[in-house]
Amino acid sequence: MRIGTGVADLSFADGHGLFGFGPRGGRGVAVPVGSDDHDTLQARALYVDDAGQKLLVVSFDMPSGSRIVHKALLDALAREGARFAPGQLWVVGTHTHSAPGHYFGNLYDVFGQWPTGYRRDVARELVSKGLAAARKALATPRACKVGVSHGVLWGAGRNRSLAPFVRNFGGDLGRWRAEIGHPPPADASPEEQAVDPRLTVLAFVAKSDGRPLATWATWCCHPASIRRAPLRAYHRDWPGVAVDTLEKGKTAVPFAMMHQSANGDVTALPSGERRVTRPMERVRDLGRKIGAAWIAAFEDAAAKAAEAPLELGFRAFAPRGAGLPPFEIGQPVLAGSEELDPGFVVKALGEARTFRWRRPPHRPKLPALGPLQGILRGLPALRPSPEHPMSLLRLGSHLFFASPFEQSTLAAWSTEKALVATWLEQRNEHVTASAIGLVGDYAGYVTTPLEYDLQNYEGGHTIYGRNQRGALEGVWSAMITDAPLDASAPAYTLSEPALAARAKEIAGAL
Repeated sequence: MRIGTGVADLSFADGHGLFGFGPRGGRGVAVPVGSDDHDTLQARALYVDDAGQKLLVVSFDMPSGSRIVHKALLDALAREGARFAPGQLWVVGTHTHSAPGHYFGNLYDVFGQWPTGYRRDVARELVSKGLAAARKALATPRACKVGVSHGVLWGAGRNRSLAPFVRNFGGDLGRWRAEIGHPPPADASPEEQAVDPRLTVLAFVAKSDGRPLATWATWCCHPASIRRAPLRAYHRDWPGVAVDTLEKGKTAVPFAMMHQSANGDVTALPSGERRVTRPMERVRDLGRKIGAAWIAAFEDAAAKAAEAPLELGFRAFAPRGAGLPPFEIGQPVLAGSEELDPGFVVKALGEARTFRWRRPPHRPKLPALGPLQGILRGLPALRPSPEHPMSLLRLGSHLFFASPFEQSTLAAWSTEKALVATWLEQRNEHVTASAIGLVGDYAGYVTTPLEYDLQNYEGGHTIYGRNQRGALEGVWSAMITDAPLDASAPAYTLSEPALAARAKEIAGAL
């Protein structure tokens, strides 16, 4: 196996709408160096290849990936002689809530931030700097070995929707503690116990002498530590602090990359709080805590690094083709998740909103905007993407299942167990597995059926109905059972002419 890495700094004009808190999230500004909240958003690229398989991951300190950025990067790379099939390029966001939107090419350009709308300069900056990072990663790949470790970390996130979570266990949180197999601290609150405490860490070391080359980690916690305000600094939130801890700490790993695992129902805010009084202290404390656990897991993974296989599978998932209903967003999404201060109605009646008299498959969701949503979703600009990229990546003994969605703790855990069992049945090999989200256009959440039925924020933002999690599991399982993993087929296209024209314009201008 070979690995290459690259980094480029992002730079945005002041005033772009910040994605993550919706229209109330405020606008971004680049604050002066030396300010308490100064930071630099980045593009990071990691390239791996082995025995004919290859993957280029272009990661942004942004809310998610984007099909426009994905297509423009594919075209720009091809112009330079670096050809990738769509499934061989991942465009991923760290999901910081202190970075611009405006680059998706779907309904989230309209509703995800204020000011509203697509902005070419945001998309072009992402493609330009993503390309710069990718060039570095592709220039000098080095032979490597890879190791995986799973750290256990408590107190670095808590479940913000405890009622839906414990509903999976008949209200008995102890059943989750027994299932996950890692006892929490005695003083952990119920919300802190209701998370997946596993920090998955990959270590890439030089094949020749074992020197650290790179590390890639996933953790389950929303980077939404910095409260909304009319003006906020562009900031990487805790993932940036964690990355800096690895690259500038005692391990001195040249390259670190962090992504989200089962973050859907996990907040960075301490128990009992909807906002912190000193958000930058929370960002630094949380990032350093996660970074310290990352260092320990990296050292363990590096010590057992070995030559290992790389396999990559890819499918384009079309919800309608899978029998799922047209997308629908629930009323709780308008009120915002726990990181926002609730209005009077939420304070008085709670977060959940249901319409019990509805018929399946969206029952009991109460549509945001009522019947008007059914009319508005007929407009192309007010729809999610018609298909979503879904991948399986095997690196050594670990299997990542990747998608654009934010999965709840138990939704990801349920899929993980199923995929590990299917892999063992089909391959007679034991692997570990974990989710990676925000790979591709943002597309809301994934919840279990019981969580969906309660219709808190996460269920309201599970846009394809009660059976969405099972449909996604079926796609990943089919990659394992149907054939050897393969991502070389050009099965993922930018079908909308207007979006394809935007991507072509950006790629051609670089």
